[in-house]
Amino acid sequence: MQSVEQSMNFLSKKYEEMRASEAKRQVTIDKLETEVASLRSLVSKQSEYISDLRKAANDAEQYSRLPNMEIYGLPQKPKQDLLSLMANLAQKLEVLFEDSDVETIHRLPAKREGEPVVLVRFVNRMLKEKWISSRAKFKLLVEKKDAPSMFFCDNLTCFNKQLFWAVKQKCKEMEYKFVWSRNCKIFARKIEGAPLIRINGFADLDRLVRQWTQSLTNVTM
Repeated sequence: MQSVEQSMNFLSKKYEEMRASEAKRQVTIDKLETEVASLRSLVSKQSEYISDLRKAANDAEQYSRLPNMEIYGLPQKPKQDLLSLMANLAQKLEVLFEDSDVETIHRLPAKREGEPVVLVRFVNRMLKEKWISSRAKFKLLVEKKDAPSMFFCDNLTCFNKQLFWAVKQKCKEMEYKFVWSRNCKIFARKIEGAPLIRINGFADLDRLVRQWTQSLTNVTM
């Protein structure tokens, strides 16, 4: 009997030791889970902070480019006077133009086949907007062969250019008729007279695609 009692006491002691050890392990696990959750929260906040910094930097860079305009497809010739070409083009577009309107004008290094892009920096963004507003008229000149096959647009940041072309691609898939930039802001419109949609970032584009996908699902149901 004494031997059985000793065995029971031994087992009981071991059981209590195991329970105590398990309790300690659980405390350690709970502590680690709390630390992991805290680290995840910190990483999330830091990612949000970095994202905000990137957006602020992109917005600041884009603001500095507001007076800028890019011209694509302008034929390049030796000893070319770009200001004179601008003056001739302004006359065709019936846009008032003085050499003093331009702070600087030059071609950018070629990154692909075709004519190097011409970058024009006007003394203020209002002068740039006069040219941007005449794009429809210029398109008619090109169609009538009264002007070279070229176009001009906002000088978007690298990020905003990526966003713009992503919007163009997705909107083509969704059969949107109009995608454009104005004042360095990106817009889309399904058809003539439809509501204007401002695309501020990739989240807006993703939301637009989800809405379009959902509309297709509703039609097939």
